[in-house]
Amino acid sequence: AIFKSYCEIIVTHFPFDEQNCSMKLGTWTYDGSVVAINPESDQPDLSNFMESGEWVIKESRGWKHWVFYACCPTTPYLDITYHF
Repeated sequence: AIFKSYCEIIVTHFPFDEQNCSMKLGTWTYDGSVVAINPESDQPDLSNFMESGEWVIKESRGWKHWVFYACCPTTPYLDITYHF
């Protein structure tokens, strides 16, 4: 699969600005009692990442989240969010 991430660009300190982007992977159909989502590591796999001459990824981390919605306060919905 190919994923694209769009980030809010703030260029106040151009060309020395830093952007914070994120990508959330999860399911809206199945809850945590039906599907398990676990990251292989806290670092994303960048082996197919296409570098840019305009910017670099300085840091990247991933976290697993359990979200409980008002409709179902005892049912966890899982996602893995990567920040870079």
